[in-house]
Order: sequence, then C-alpha cells, then structure tokens
Amino acid sequence: MILVAKGQNYQTVNPEVISSFADENNHLSFIRIDSTGYENSLILYPFSVNQLLYAHCYSPWVGSWIGSEIIIKENGYNIFLNHQQDSIKINTLAQEGESWIAFGQTGQLHIVASVIEHGVEDFLGLTDSIKVIGFQINDSGGEPIESEINEMQIKISKNHGLIQTLNFFQFPEPNTFSIHLLSLPLPGFQSLKPGFRT
Repeated sequence: MILVAKGQNYQTVNPEVISSFADENNHLSFIRIDSTGYENSLILYPFSVNQLLYAHCYSPWVGSWIGSEIIIKENGYNIFLNHQQDSIKINTLAQEGESWIAFGQTGQLHIVASVIEHGVEDFLGLTDSIKVIGFQINDSGGEPIESEINEMQIKISKNHGLIQTLNFFQFPEPNTFSIHLLSLPLPGFQSLKPGFRT
C-alpha cells in the first residue's frame, strides 16, 4: 500500500523529513516521525523526547513536544494529541477569516482557532505563501475570556509545513511555548517506514 503523506498544500508535518526549531531561548527541538500507521486516516508517531510529567519527574517515553500522535485527515484537519490524549485540531484548508473549534467543545470551555492572515512571507531565505492561525479561549457560553492562549499563533507554509508552532504536548497549559523553524528539513532524509512518497 502506498500512502501519500504530503498530498495537499499546507500540510503541517511531512513524515519523510526532520525539521528543527528553536524557541526564544535558542533551545532546539526537532520533529522526527518514528513510525506511521493507518486507520481511516494517516497516523504519525513522532519520536519521543523527555517530557515533564510533574515536579522534577520526566519520562522519555510519553511523547514528543509536537504531540504523542498526529492524525492527518483527508478533509484537511491535522489533529495533534496532547499529554491527556485530547485533540488539538488544525484545519489546514481553512481560508482567511474562517474559524473552527480547535480544542474542547461547544457548551464547555473551548478554544477557537481562526486563520487571521494568509499571505506571502520570507523565512530562511525562501519566500512562500503562509497561513497564520490564532487562538481565542471562550467560556461555556461562547464568550471570549482573557488568556495568554489568545496571544499564541502558528504559521503553516504552503510547501514547507509548520514554520512557527506550539508545544502541542502541553497545550493548552500555561507552559505551552512558541517555537520557530530553524532550518529546512534535512535533504534526502527518508522515513524508516516504507510506502510513503511526496
């Protein structure tokens, strides 16, 4: 079976490449897909890294900073699973001004995501079309409430995936951090799992 992993524009993660990112303190993080699966949707399993479970206790097995799993749906949704296996939904096909519930559900405290900008941006010596996605936390009645989450954004490049993202493993906790693409994927890197093509 052959699965097309990067068959659409604005795909957040390509399982065949390694991407490197840096936060505001120049701490490095990487996205590397360890293995893949398919159950009605493509499932990516990022390589696990040390994760803080609680005060002074870390585990190298619970997941990656980008999420314990990434589910790629044909309808354009990319779903990242956090440390509680809750879904963070990113609609890669959404147009500027379009919104959706990214976390939680109507009738409860929830987070709405919106494409707040769609344009061209320069990064790493490249120029590409990008989508900027912002977040707004709402109460159970759908009214906006103040939160640092409202300041968070991700950016998706049409041809290069995430160029600015969040720690989805910790999302939506206060220690969620924003990181920026540091370098392009390593050229020629191939996934250890066969059956993918771009």
